[in-house]
Amino acid sequence: MPISSITNKIYNYISWPPITIGRKMYDVIKNVDKSGTFLKHLVLRMIISSASNYILYTIQKDIMKGFGKLDNYVFNSLGQENVKEEDFENFKEQAIDILYPILKYISISLIVSTYETIYNTRMAKKLKQLFNEKVFNENQVGIKLSNSEETAEIVRNLPEDVDIIAKEGLSLVRSATNSFQKAALSFMPLYRLSNNINILGIKLPDLLLVSFVFSGAKQFVSSFITNLTTSYSNQYTMENAKKNTTISHDFSNVKPIFTANAQSAVAEKHKNLLDKLDTLEMKLSIITSVNNIWLSSTSYANSIFKYVIMGYKVFTGAIQSDEIYTGYSYFNDIDELFSWPDDNQAQIRNLEPRLDRLKTFLNKEKEILNSPQKIEYNRGKYLALNNLSLSTTDRNFFTINNMVFKTQERYVFSGPSGSGKSSLIAKINGIIHDGINAKGIISQPNQKRIMLTQDDYFPAHSNIIDVLCLPNKAPTHNVKREQLKTQAQKLLTTLNFGRDIDLEETKTNWGAELSGGQKKKLKLVSAILQKPDLLLLDEVFVGLDENSVKNIQRIINDELPNTTIISVDHHPDKSKDFYTSHYSIKNGKVYHVAGAKIDNTLEEIDNEPVTPREYTDLIQRRPTFSSYNSDNKSYANVR
Repeated sequence: MPISSITNKIYNYISWPPITIGRKMYDVIKNVDKSGTFLKHLVLRMIISSASNYILYTIQKDIMKGFGKLDNYVFNSLGQENVKEEDFENFKEQAIDILYPILKYISISLIVSTYETIYNTRMAKKLKQLFNEKVFNENQVGIKLSNSEETAEIVRNLPEDVDIIAKEGLSLVRSATNSFQKAALSFMPLYRLSNNINILGIKLPDLLLVSFVFSGAKQFVSSFITNLTTSYSNQYTMENAKKNTTISHDFSNVKPIFTANAQSAVAEKHKNLLDKLDTLEMKLSIITSVNNIWLSSTSYANSIFKYVIMGYKVFTGAIQSDEIYTGYSYFNDIDELFSWPDDNQAQIRNLEPRLDRLKTFLNKEKEILNSPQKIEYNRGKYLALNNLSLSTTDRNFFTINNMVFKTQERYVFSGPSGSGKSSLIAKINGIIHDGINAKGIISQPNQKRIMLTQDDYFPAHSNIIDVLCLPNKAPTHNVKREQLKTQAQKLLTTLNFGRDIDLEETKTNWGAELSGGQKKKLKLVSAILQKPDLLLLDEVFVGLDENSVKNIQRIINDELPNTTIISVDHHPDKSKDFYTSHYSIKNGKVYHVAGAKIDNTLEEIDNEPVTPREYTDLIQRRPTFSSYNSDNKSYANVR
């Protein structure tokens, strides 16, 4: 087995927090950053960080050596009965000399800290941008997952999760990396200060061995207490929620007609819940106290242990007395690595579930991308559908081998609920709906603007002007904005909007303020103001009275004479003078309605396959459709 494979298996098996956090962060970033640019920048930052850590490490050791020499002067020279003036002058000189490396350390630390803060902020911003691209892309991953009950919570938590991961996740990775680097740099110096001891015939460096055993044992106890505290805390939270729900339910449902026995049973149940909660609360209080005492005592234990060990080494002559400070700092660096999980336990507990949720999100995204969503969007002279089929895992909706939509025409699709009408125009607009698979080619006109009216989306903290300009930004120039307001107000009045509103008033959720009919009218006004080349109407006339529908259709005819319209309508027979061509989806097939009576004389549409390059020829030989002439109230067959 290759060494790299063995290393990967060991790496994946280790569950120590500095390793697991790094592994999860790497997995998330690797899946988000397909180009590898982010990881390259992260590696570059780690290299620069390693170099700066090494420089700071060497300066720090010089400082420790200086303190060791000062100790020597204090105890060996200044502590004697006959202190010479020369000894005191040397002591002052050494005290002044130590200021230089201290100032150098502070200056470089300030530069490194500033650099890493700026770099981390930019990296966090880049990571959040990458996640936004993951959610708001042409595959509509966010929409699909939010429509699934299983993953809706993941999508709801996604903005906060990404924000925490981008900030605290990168910060923890940097912290863990620094701890590893410092421990690695201290390993060899501590090894050189060690003497070999024989254990079971194996020669081991005593200082390194003692350092690892002490730090490891301390970390084992800390992890045990922390896990116990977390376990009791989770149990208490769960039981407390259960108690609150149960008591609230019983209080609102217990009737006076209940018998005394029933009342007693309910009271006994409540008592048992409270007793269990009290027991858990007592255990949690005790283990929390133990944890606090342990954390406060470990710092004293560290100091006593390290000084005793180093003092013993000086006593035996294994090291010089001025090496105590440097040896002590080596111990600290190794102990800091072992203590890293305890020092960062709050951040780790906050981060790990978020990383797990994000991993689930990325896995679900892979499922979406691997599903048969094989739509190819091309550019051409006309909007055309070529070999387009819609289906789910257990049902085929329909297949359109070719269909071309001529400019300035008004097309309507009708059919039973669930036949795929709304999904079809969603695919035309580039939206992937949850559970609907699509294959084929959708060719869109060059340089043409497509707009889909949907009444269910109103941005948070927006005003009506913002809503009317979606998906574009509202103009900020005062003159243009006033012109837009005047046009919008006129259209809303014509459409009998039903209430006076301040178009500039910002509300948290306009969607909750308006009725369904008002939302539809606003979206139609938005389409009229923006004058798209292709307008997709998804059941916009549902819920409106007949007069409102006629009024809206008249305004669309007047204001959008050059716009191609594709509509989904359950009652196209009520709008014969609006639509020029009608297609009906029935029993998995798409039919063209050829007669004047709109629900009769169905003909299956031409299914001869075409390629995107054949649009001109296709227009010349496409099947006839019925066009309604409003002047003489009759239909004519046109091409």
